[in-house]
Amino acid sequence: MKKILILFLMLFASLSFAGEPEVGVNFDKTVQVVPTDNKDKIEVTELFWYGCIHCYQMDPILSDWVKKLPKDVYFKRMLLFHVQTGRPWHAHSMRWKH
Repeated sequence: MKKILILFLMLFASLSFAGEPEVGVNFDKTVQVVPTDNKDKIEVTELFWYGCIHCYQMDPILSDWVKKLPKDVYFKRMLLFHVQTGRPWHAHSMRWKH
């Protein structure tokens, strides 16, 4: 009985937060226009680093998601650069590349 009650409370709690996002409440519009590769498509950019275990574990899931994107969505990956040197993390890219 406790399990059913906990399940019900979890379901109810999650439904209370559902709703449409509102400008100024849940997010803010960007002031500047962000340039994209193709202005006619929605652009999704993944910022990743080969040394990040989370990026590595997310890659198969993300790759499957990318295969199912609609025609009006463009996906690209952007390798993060070292803040101080401005160079990519090449040492890690050779280690984690698959």
